[in-house]
Order: sequence, then C-alpha cells, then structure tokens
Amino acid sequence: MPVHVPKSPTGITGLDELTEGGVPAGRSTLVCGGPGCGKTLLAITFLVRGALAHAEPGVFVSFDERAVDLGTNVASLGYDLHDLQQRNLLAIHHISLERENIEEKFRRLLDWLKERGLTTMITAERGDGGLTRHGIEE
Repeated sequence: MPVHVPKSPTGITGLDELTEGGVPAGRSTLVCGGPGCGKTLLAITFLVRGALAHAEPGVFVSFDERAVDLGTNVASLGYDLHDLQQRNLLAIHHISLERENIEEKFRRLLDWLKERGLTTMITAERGDGGLTRHGIEE
C-alpha cells in the first residue's frame, strides 16, 4: 500500500504534475545540478508563487549569490523581489562562511528547519568531491 506524502505545490504546473502535487510538505528537498541549469530559478519561483498565490512568506538563504544580484537576475521574469520583501512575503539573506564551517552550519540549519516542519528547497552544485555550494530556500 503506497504511503501518501502531503505535498506543497511549487506553482510550476508541469513540475507539480510530474511530482503529483509538488515537493513534500514539511520536509527538505534537494535540487542538484550543474551551473546554469536553473536551480536558483526553480527555488525563487517556488518562493514567489507561494507568496503571491497563497500569501505564504518565504526565506531565501544564499551562500554565494547576493540579494541584489538575485533580484536583478529574476526581474526579467516579472518577479519583483523588492516588493515582496516590502510586503514581508520574502526575506533574502546572504551568508558568507568559510568553507570549513559550511558543513556544520548547514547540518544545524537543516535540523532547525525539520524541527519546525518547514518545507524547504535546497539547491547545490555537484563538484568532483561532492556538493560544492549550498543555498537554502523555504
């Protein structure tokens, strides 16, 4: 008997159909791929659609991309991140960490998110030795 996992829609029609409703609600979902494949765009679309369609506030935490650059990059899609921030529907944080500290901080953040039952989308690039850069989106 299959177990039903509650889903949180991404707001991306084809993806929500493919995943039978979206990403698992209250859990972390890892999106991994090479540079430029659309990981950040997927995550920011998830946040923007959640904010606009469901009035669900979200947080974008980046370990490599600055908030101003993110806003500029997605403005051509009609996403006004500054407006969402002003309306308290989106918070964007850039955290600069030394490489040796990332793993510990990342584990602690994942535990904190899980304890609170938050739906998160994590993006990462895969390098020769594993995941190289992490971004947390909720």
